[in-house]
Amino acid sequence: MTEAQQSPGRRAVIGLAAILPAAAWLPDLSAALAGIMTDEESTMTDHVRTLQALTLAGAERLADLALRAAAEAGAQICVAVTDPSGHLLAFRRMDGAGIVSIDVAIGKARTAAMFRKPVDAFEEMINSGHPSMLAVPGAVMLAGGLPVGTPVVGAIGISGSTGPGDLAIARAALAAFEAEI
Repeated sequence: MTEAQQSPGRRAVIGLAAILPAAAWLPDLSAALAGIMTDEESTMTDHVRTLQALTLAGAERLADLALRAAAEAGAQICVAVTDPSGHLLAFRRMDGAGIVSIDVAIGKARTAAMFRKPVDAFEEMINSGHPSMLAVPGAVMLAGGLPVGTPVVGAIGISGSTGPGDLAIARAALAAFEAEI
């Protein structure tokens, strides 16, 4: 098997095994490490998964598209874009956007990422007399948060307009972004 055909994990194990024989206190470690991964089975694939996520450039592009959609709608908004785990990647605040919209936009994006669903579904559930979702720590159950991609690679949150306005801006930005990729 050539080096190019080996997985990065196998190359790392073999590279580590090549330098460890010099350690007199671990004479058999190189042999043990060399046997961790074989061609027939890879223990790494059974215990580790690879997740896709927005890049910083992708998150910034999505935020910029949201600013454009907001300007077209005549709204002053904050936009937050997170990775799939809900951690902030990009943030923009338009001139005139309310201070409270900063945390709300971030919370909407985080909530959409955590649940992997549009946040407006939870707002509708709460408004129809099922308030249990209000007890979820850190969740912002207001329209304007959407997951990005299938599988989810991130999320966008918009705040500063009305609930339906925030949702429309998020949808417009997401549609423009998906048309580009």
